[in-house]
Amino acid sequence: MRIQEHIFQGFFGNKTKKDALKYYKEKEPKLLDNDKRLDEAIEEFQKKNSHHKKKVLAYNAFLQKKDQASLNALITEIKKLEGMFDEDEKSNDLERHQIEHIHGEIKKNNKDEDDTELKNIEREMMDDLTEIESLIDNTGNLWEKQIDIAERAGEILRDQQLQAQLDTLFKEESQIIAHEEVLLKNIDLKLGVLLRKTTLKLKDLEKTDDMNMQYREIKHIR
Repeated sequence: MRIQEHIFQGFFGNKTKKDALKYYKEKEPKLLDNDKRLDEAIEEFQKKNSHHKKKVLAYNAFLQKKDQASLNALITEIKKLEGMFDEDEKSNDLERHQIEHIHGEIKKNNKDEDDTELKNIEREMMDDLTEIESLIDNTGNLWEKQIDIAERAGEILRDQQLQAQLDTLFKEESQIIAHEEVLLKNIDLKLGVLLRKTTLKLKDLEKTDDMNMQYREIKHIR
């Protein structure tokens, strides 16, 4: 192997120059697609978070008043989680779909990534994505439990145990939503770094390739 190729591998990893150029040319548009998909996932999360805040406001009003009117308002918010047109479930499913797609693409890219820094960023992202997938599932389970309690609306005012269960469910949902928001911000930041560094690597490779082409042309003229 020529000494130039040894120097190249020292900078870009174990791939040959041709393989690395092909790899990063294919990787950059995939990352751009992942970035778009993450924006869509965040948008669905924000819809979910907005509905959660309305539900918490209704719950806090119920805690203060403990009357039938405030309970009815709370039950109305909870029952929005029911049915085939449930916006929260739709948002949860769309968010899950985008997160799972991003996770799969990052996992595939990571297998062939030689750059240690980029590989580590991708591994951290995969850990965060796995955790978000779990949180999305847990959120759905909490909603089902809230609906079950809402079906017993006639008992809630006089049943302290049901009230305690609702309190626990809302606290757990708030914790999940807060943690999910932090993870999404982390992933957004890491994906931005990954995309920027990948683009810089691609530009360096293309510049090196152009320089080699110019060298061959000059040599040929001589």
